[in-house]
Amino acid sequence: MTTNFKQPRLRSPKYLRSLRELPCLVCGLTPGGVAHHLLRAEDRGVGLKTSDKYAVPLCNDCHTQLHMTGDERRYFDTRGVNAYVWVQQNWRKFHGDD
Repeated sequence: MTTNFKQPRLRSPKYLRSLRELPCLVCGLTPGGVAHHLLRAEDRGVGLKTSDKYAVPLCNDCHTQLHMTGDERRYFDTRGVNAYVWVQQNWRKFHGDD
């Protein structure tokens, strides 16, 4: 018998609010206003967002462009942004683990 347990997703409304006040990770607009959850940061199912610790600040325009491209990793790579490193550093910094 195979049992698949979904990993619980970390949720932190306080962290997401703080992200929305930061500059956009791509263009620098302050405040960015959108907390974008990285799509490939962890396993996910249909309708299941990644944990909040994998969110980055974006402005509405950059967030829309990202979704229109359909390739998140390439979108950030072509703009010289390593969002995956950023989320790890910022999550630790937010929680005082630096």
